[in-house]
Amino acid sequence: MQDKHGNSGGTNKIQLSETCKIVQELGFRPLAGINGGGYTMIPVIIVSHKRADNVLTTKAISGAIICVPESQADEYKAHNPESELLIHPDTVIGLSPKRQWIIDKVGDCFQVDDDVLCLKRVYIDKGDRDHNLILSPDEAYGLIQDEYEIAKQMGVKLFGFSRKSNPTFFHGQSPIVHNKYICGGGLGIIADSKLFFPDYPFFVGEDYWISAINAYYHRFSYIDERFAMQYTKTEKAKGGCADYRTTQKRKETYIFLKKNFGDAIVPQKSNIGKKMVNKWEKTLHIPF
Repeated sequence: MQDKHGNSGGTNKIQLSETCKIVQELGFRPLAGINGGGYTMIPVIIVSHKRADNVLTTKAISGAIICVPESQADEYKAHNPESELLIHPDTVIGLSPKRQWIIDKVGDCFQVDDDVLCLKRVYIDKGDRDHNLILSPDEAYGLIQDEYEIAKQMGVKLFGFSRKSNPTFFHGQSPIVHNKYICGGGLGIIADSKLFFPDYPFFVGEDYWISAINAYYHRFSYIDERFAMQYTKTEKAKGGCADYRTTQKRKETYIFLKKNFGDAIVPQKSNIGKKMVNKWEKTLHIPF
């Protein structure tokens, strides 16, 4: 993995969110931003391809930057005039190489899909009068910044949110977990020489790869199960990985992951909360 070509941005002050308050109550040291000094912000980068007219995430998370191929930049500018673009060469092909290019370019970053509808609380009922179920775009951006700061204080390299936006799957006894797969649709990465995405252009399991390799080297991550991102129906969407998200590529991905991580990669079983798309779907079992 190459060294950074830049940093994650300047400094800014943000308001103390509910996450920070909880962390302080648990005895962590105050964040720099709370003391008025401000702290380094992590860029939120939307990973997009062939969806210039359908980038939904900019309405869900404030200040997100859209990363697109050079040949599609003009089209994205036309449809997203208020959004900053991060433009990569057309020679960077596929999601896995693209994610690695972003890390090499900006360092620490929160990579997110372009089809996010909202970031929501899954620990409350719809009738809760103290909190809105869906975070505003500014709240969503602020929460990501808080999680980044917590992750740095804990020394973890990967962080994110729950994979399940249905509140019936939330376990109040385990609001924070450290040993699960983190979905690439909302993945916080603190740049580290041991973490990298494979140069595999049409790979449909790069988030499993980075979660597994992080578990191998660093043993834990930070996942705030109280919050989850809600997406559109990714499997049916045009653009993105749809061009190569085929049964054959899923099979190749499963074999590649199995070869590298052995028994940690297992076939996924159908359950009440998830319907199987094809037989090559997988899950990551972290044995600690």
